[in-house]
Parts: sequence; structure tokens; C-alpha cells
Amino acid sequence: MFLTRVSLAATIAALLLPVSMVATTSAVTRNGWSNLGSNGQPSAPDGALNGRVHAIAVSGTDVYVGGMFTGTAGLGGAGSIAKWNGSAWSTMPNSLGGGALNGRVNAILVDGSNVIAGGFFQNAGGDPQADYLAVWNGSTWSDLDGATTGDGALNGEVHALAKNGSNLYVGGTFFNAPVIGGVSGNAGDNILRWDGSWHTLDQRPNGDGALQASVKALVATADGVIAGGAFNDAADTEADFLAEYNLLADSWAPLHGSDATFDEASFSSVDALYLNGAELFVGGNFTDFAGMTAADYLVWWNGVEWSAPGGANGTSAVRSRVNSIVGDGTDVYVGGDFVNAGVGAAQKPTADRVAKWNGSAWSGLGGNGAGDGALNTSPDGQGWVRALGIVGSSLVVGGSFLNAATIAEADFIASFSPPPPASSKPDGRIKKGNGALVGNNVYNGTGVNQSRTGQAAIGNTITFTLSIQNDGTGAGAFMVESTGAAASGYQVTYWRGTTNITAAVVNGTYQTSSLAPGAALAIKAKVKVLAGAGAGSSVTRLVTI
Repeated sequence: MFLTRVSLAATIAALLLPVSMVATTSAVTRNGWSNLGSNGQPSAPDGALNGRVHAIAVSGTDVYVGGMFTGTAGLGGAGSIAKWNGSAWSTMPNSLGGGALNGRVNAILVDGSNVIAGGFFQNAGGDPQADYLAVWNGSTWSDLDGATTGDGALNGEVHALAKNGSNLYVGGTFFNAPVIGGVSGNAGDNILRWDGSWHTLDQRPNGDGALQASVKALVATADGVIAGGAFNDAADTEADFLAEYNLLADSWAPLHGSDATFDEASFSSVDALYLNGAELFVGGNFTDFAGMTAADYLVWWNGVEWSAPGGANGTSAVRSRVNSIVGDGTDVYVGGDFVNAGVGAAQKPTADRVAKWNGSAWSGLGGNGAGDGALNTSPDGQGWVRALGIVGSSLVVGGSFLNAATIAEADFIASFSPPPPASSKPDGRIKKGNGALVGNNVYNGTGVNQSRTGQAAIGNTITFTLSIQNDGTGAGAFMVESTGAAASGYQVTYWRGTTNITAAVVNGTYQTSSLAPGAALAIKAKVKVLAGAGAGSSVTRLVTI
């Protein structure tokens, strides 16, 4: 009797699917994209949000979304900020149930049980001091510093937030902020630090703040913060548009030496930063970073030097503004208003407005079914991506687009889950002589329902055919091994065509050629009954793929 079996553990591992963050009955998935609920109305746009998304923050499975919208899945009290928990939306209203924030939200930071929002709004939740910056404690909104009289600490728009330990950094477009707590407001320009009280970050000799134009992006470091924006000559240094602040020294410096110096004539601003260990990705609206003609809109410090990801022959791989960058392991996702990321033959027609860089090449995320990217329609014709976040294995994308991947309800926000990795899955079948193969799609560890037996007189040979098929989604080669107790009076050999592969099969070292999904190859097992075989004796072999 001959049995074939397939490793159950390998089969299960090959079939694992990524976790999806979309679990509502109104969800639609197409080309890897899904909407996050809907507003339940037939009118367009019919997604859960009725306006642009500018900010995304993730805490566990909760996704906090900010922007310029008033409706959230048909719920009142959205006020430009809401939460998606993976299956349902909820709002963060003021004490009267209405929208808490009366203007655009540009940045969100989750700090324990608190949610901090920055943007262009005033009197958050009815608090007259909660202007441009406010904190949600799970039930109410308030200003950050607990002021009870006067106006809030900030007098202009907040664009970016970052935190390390007790230090919260706030960047935006504000000058001479009337900082509370005895700190002079003359240096309260465009960036401040909060650790329970407000602090300025260095200043110029004339008493003005170190950064004299908008701060658009921040990432906290162990020693301070990296800031990007539209400023020049941070604290009278040569740090333009990108600078690093050292908290202990209370000083600013160009990032990674003079190589970080930008050409002011080719710059507008740095709008996005992503820090991963020693690596830093910088995105925005600029060209020819550090004199590199291929370094437009996106550059990468790999820990040793600056480079243009995927740029070649003086051409940038990303050819328009970058608004947001997030990372997941070695993969970096970039969002903006570009199309067809990549250069020459490496250009990707589906890499529109959002694309993935894996350290060596660009790729698109799904598509619209017509060969272009999934995000290609919007009310203003731009379809910009403005914010990105990662939840498990899914990428959440926010912006000004409509109908992501042609899903009617995927407006302003959508989720992309990459397809599961290509897997190889072995399927073993067997037949005796010219009989029919049995065992198709039987995956077990014992060979049950995958066996054939035969009888033969001394001197005769029975031939069994073992068909090895790849039931996976990607090409793969398989190992073949034969086991069983020794039996005198029988000779068992294995053949691939005219080649005797017995030794390798018995030792478990035989490897098939690579099989495409659905492809199969045959191995012959020949059993010859020798003169010494006793009457009624038998031999059994278990062949494992």
C-alpha cells in the first residue's frame, strides 16, 4: 500500500489572511481597497465623511480622523474630528452634543487616554481658551494648560504635533504667542514646547523665535525634535526648511550637516517627516534637494547619506507634492498629489497619490480597474492624499478623493489591505497503474483517502504514480520523502521520468522543480516482488510532500 500526505502545518500557514479593519455590513472591498462605513444615504458623496481628511492618528485598533467635515456616518456632532474603531464610527461632541471643533483639524496625537487636536479652530467644546489646540479626555474638550481666564496660549493655526516623554512639541503658523506661565511671548513663534507649562525653543539675538515661518511637520527624537516647514535660517544658522533642535543645549542646527542645506530658490516647504531609527524620510514641495536633480518632493537619509528614493538619471521618482509619510517595517508609504511613481521602466501606473517604497523599488496599491491608481477622482479634480495611518496590516488613507477603487462609499477616507503573500501549497494524489488519481484537495497528516494498494506475483512489478500539484497562489518547489519499515523480498524505487531518484526520496532531500500555481508533476514508485517474498507478506511506504 502506498500513501501520500501533505504537511497540515504548512498548509494552514500558507492560507492565513491579513486582518481587515473593515467589519460593517456596508463595507465593500475591491482591488484591496475598502470603505470605512457609509452615511446610509443614496446621495453622493455617500461615504461616512462629508469632507476632506487632513489628519490620522492610530491607537491600537482605534483610528482618529481629523479634517474639514461635519458629518460622520450620519451622526451629528462630528465637528471635524471622529473615531473609527474598526467597525463603527463615533463622534467627540461638545457638552451640548454639537460639533466640538468649528474649523479644520490638521494634526492629532493620542497621549494615553487623551486625544490632542491641533488646527484652525477656536473655543473647542465651548472652552474659550481652547483655541487652535485642544485636548479630549474621553468625555469633554478643554484647553491644554487649564487656563480659566483670557484667550488661549496660541494665536494661530497648528499644523503639527510630536511628543517624547513629558515633552509635547507644537508647530504651526503663529507669532508672539501670548504664552501663559510667565514666559515671554516675543519668542513664541511657530513652535513651542509643553511639559506642564509652555517654553520657547531657543530664539534669535533680537528676541524673536528661532523659526520665522510656518512649521508644517514634526518628529520627536531622543534629544529633542526635528522640524520641517517654510522657514529659513533657523536661529540664525544655515538650517533652511529642515532643522534639528537639541533640548539640552536649547539650540538649532542643520540636520546631518551641511548636506541638508536646501536651495531656497527651489523650495516651498517641508510638509512630511517619517523617522525610523537612523533613517529619515522628508517630503514636501521642493526640488533639487542638496543639489541632486533627482531629489524632488521626497528625500531619504539612510543613516549615512541623503538620496532620492528610486530617482535616476536626474529624474525624481515622485514628481509632485508629498503630504504624508508612514512606515511599516521596511515598507514606507507616501501620499500626496503625484502620479506614476517611479522612473522609466520602473514607473508604476497604479502608483497615483499613494505609493509604497520597499527600500529598492516603488509599487502601486491596487487600482481603479482601468490600469490607473485607486485614487483618481475628487470634487476639485485633485484627489490628493493628505494623511496616512497603519492599523495592523492595513493602510488607512485620507484626503480629498472620492470613490477609491471605484467604491462609491470610499470618499475622503479608505483602507487598503495588501493581498496575502503568494504561497505554495502542496497537494498529493496517487494512482495504481492506469487507474484514476485519488486524494485531490485532501490535506492531512496520515494519508487517509490518499492511498492505493496492489498485489503481484513473484518477479512482477506494480507501478504507482504520485502526482504532486501546487494548490497555492505562487510558484514553489516541494520536498518529497519516503518512509516505512524495511521489508525483505521487495525492491522499491522512485523515478522522475527515466531518472532514478530513489536515494534522494528515501533521504528526504529530493526537491521538485518550481511549480506554477495549479501545475503538477509525476513521480513513479515501482515495487518489484522478489524471489524471497513470503506468501502473504507486504511492504508499505508513506510518501510525504
